[in-house]
Amino acid sequence: MKRVILSFFGGHQDGRRLDSHSPDPGESSQADRWYMATEYGCPGKSVIGPSYAAVQYCLEHGLEAASEAGINLRHEYRITDRHETDEAIHLRLDYRLVDPKRPEEG
Repeated sequence: MKRVILSFFGGHQDGRRLDSHSPDPGESSQADRWYMATEYGCPGKSVIGPSYAAVQYCLEHGLEAASEAGINLRHEYRITDRHETDEAIHLRLDYRLVDPKRPEEG
């Protein structure tokens, strides 16, 4: 598979960069998962999920306590730019906090 490089802007992953050809198997696996979850880097596609801090809170206190505390578990990263060269696919993902009161987006 062609090399995929994901760059995150804003939110809890601001400044993070994932490379599918990283020698770190954890990083390369995460890059592959993000790439697949965004329909192979399709502009406009996004992934919605909790921040790491929200996950940690849920693990320590439970999902119900997180809900009662008003912790938003819906953070979105959307593909806003895709640039492809012969060597790699470069993806920009921008952050947006999703209103927890809105229904799930399709």
